[in-house]
Amino acid sequence: MQLAKAGEFSTWLLTGTAAILGAVVANIDPIAKVMDASNFRWEPALLVGSTCAGRLFAGCASC
Repeated sequence: MQLAKAGEFSTWLLTGTAAILGAVVANIDPIAKVMDASNFRWEPALLVGSTCAGRLFAGCASC
């Protein structure tokens, strides 16, 4: 049963990550006024990294 919950968690995590990335891409002009352009290169990498970390540690009870 734990694996099913971990799979559901990772699905929602991936959906949330895609929604955040989509919102950033859709509103690039207002965000560009606040953030430096070099940060846009790091944002997708950090979102993907956090998704992978969430997937790895979601099923790990001893972590």
